[in-house]
Parts: sequence; C-alpha cells; structure tokens
Amino acid sequence: YDGAPWEAMKQKLLSVNRMCREQGTKFRLVIFPFLHNAGPDYRFRPVHEQIVAFCREAEIPVLDLDPVLTPHADEGLTVNPFDAHPNELAHRLAAEAIYEWLPAAAERLPVEE
Repeated sequence: YDGAPWEAMKQKLLSVNRMCREQGTKFRLVIFPFLHNAGPDYRFRPVHEQIVAFCREAEIPVLDLDPVLTPHADEGLTVNPFDAHPNELAHRLAAEAIYEWLPAAAERLPVEE
C-alpha cells in the first residue's frame, strides 16, 4: 500500500467518488478485514488506518469494520478453517455496524446539486 499501486487506488477512489457525486449518488466505503487474520495482532491494521486517513482527507465517508469484528475474533468469524469468508456472525455484526453508520454518513456529506 505504497508507491504506484497505492497512488492508482487513491485515484480510483477519487474517481468513483466524483462520478457518484456527478450522478447524484452518495459514495460510501466499508473496509472489511481479512477475518482469518483478525484479532489483536491483525497485521493489516496499518493498511486500514492508511485507507481511513485518505478517505477522511478526501471527504469520502468510510467505515472500518476491524474495530467491530476484532473483539469477536475468538468466537469464529469465518465459514470454517478452510474458507475465510465471513460466517453468519460476522455478517450480522457487519450489518448492524453499517446500519447504524449509514444515516450519520449520509448527513455529513450531502450530494452536490
């Protein structure tokens, strides 16, 4: 998450945000952690922080689900040890967090007319 690939990703995020505003759509970004690595020593946390900082600077509403899901890492958040996709618990926790966050995110940045 540095150099040319990171610069390209930032430009893509800015482009999608601009396109959404031009079309009267609100762009929101949710970061879902790699659940098979979730926990107190989650190695991608600095990347999440980097993305969140960029989005805030660019006025792109962002929700990082790492703080929501990490406290539940020992409860098992993946389908099984061989399938790292989110299970029912992970989806429920994510959905609840997104549901609470979306109205506040919608109020912060109105769509430009």
